[in-house]
Amino acid sequence: IIIGFGKIGQRYFEILKKYKIKILVLRKTKKKVLHNNNNITKSFDYVKKLNKKNIDCVIIASPPETHWIYLNFFLKKKLI
Repeated sequence: IIIGFGKIGQRYFEILKKYKIKILVLRKTKKKVLHNNNNITKSFDYVKKLNKKNIDCVIIASPPETHWIYLNFFLKKKLI
């Protein structure tokens, strides 16, 4: 999961897609991110439905002031 899709989020995306890793991008806007002809953009509500076995890695690439919010969410849900 990549949280945020600014410059840093896009860099992570470019690196991960070279390795054919399944990627989800969480972002506030509804703009699509296409990967293997699929829209991989999801809202934060989507993550609430996931469980730990579906998540291998979380990359927080959002603005610094939101890092703690996302980290706290994943820790409380025991997703990381």
